[in-house]
Amino acid sequence: MAQSKSQLKRQAIQHGIYIEAYTVVDRAVEEGVALGYRRAHKHLNNPAEAVMVETIHREVMNALCEVLRFDEID
Repeated sequence: MAQSKSQLKRQAIQHGIYIEAYTVVDRAVEEGVALGYRRAHKHLNNPAEAVMVETIHREVMNALCEVLRFDEID
C-alpha cells in the first residue's frame, strides 16, 4: 500500500528522535540533479539530451544511495 507524503514525512529513529524522510529524499534529488547537470556540461557546452538524462539520472541515484539503503532483490 502506498503511503502519502504526510505518512512518509517522519520516521522514528529512536524514542524522541525523528527523521524528516521527505526532506532528506528531496534534498538528495535536488543535489543529484544539480550535480548531474554540471557534470553533463563539464566538457560540452551543449550536451545531447541523452547525455544529460543519463548523467542526471546517475547522479540522482548516487545521491539517493548516500541517504537510503536499498535491499538487494534476489
